[in-house]
Amino acid sequence: MSSVPPSGPASGYQDSFGSDHRAFDHAVQFYLDESFLLRLLSRMIRSAAPVGDAAIVIATENRLEALARRLFHEDRASNLDSHQHPYVALDASELLAMCRSGGAVDLSRLKASIQNLLSQVAGPHGETQRRLFIYGELVALLCAEGRFDAALELERIWDEFGRTWMFSLLCGYPIRQFDKPGFEKFFIRICATHATVSPPESYPSVACERRIAYAIANSSWLLDQNRHFPPT
Repeated sequence: MSSVPPSGPASGYQDSFGSDHRAFDHAVQFYLDESFLLRLLSRMIRSAAPVGDAAIVIATENRLEALARRLFHEDRASNLDSHQHPYVALDASELLAMCRSGGAVDLSRLKASIQNLLSQVAGPHGETQRRLFIYGELVALLCAEGRFDAALELERIWDEFGRTWMFSLLCGYPIRQFDKPGFEKFFIRICATHATVSPPESYPSVACERRIAYAIANSSWLLDQNRHFPPT
């Protein structure tokens, strides 16, 4: 697990991924500032296009619109919607709404929807051999509802998909979701589901940074004590 940056809330910390989305399989990026995340995503999407990889972004409507402005208006050189390297944008909130049953998200229905999307882009069994860059924040939306166990199960489902399709999956979580005292245990459990962990460029407060640093130092004990999340 990556350590937290050795600096306070005004940190100028840069992300861990460089400019090649193929450098990771299943990674998590915590972030504080929207512009930091958009810079990272646009760079990852641009790294997919020259090698013929497809890019799939499952995010909120506001994030999709901001990313589209950056990719298709601010950068005239982007050519992401061609047959050679398609760009697929999907509203995460709408997808969750479609998969709700009695107010709760039906994970089996959500799994089928994602599976259908991957099949459309890369073939039902990954037969096109096309590698994908995927950014997703369904898990962050579930955490925002207090459904941390559902978020962890969805992370496991993505790992299952990784046995069929070739992709680089980047999960985005706003670090503010873990600012409340006691929520650092959720942060640790989420980190444990990813092969690559990139800390945020900054923290909402010095207190939050210290709590997370302490949690990382004691991560083995916290993982033992919190196999399942209590209601929030």
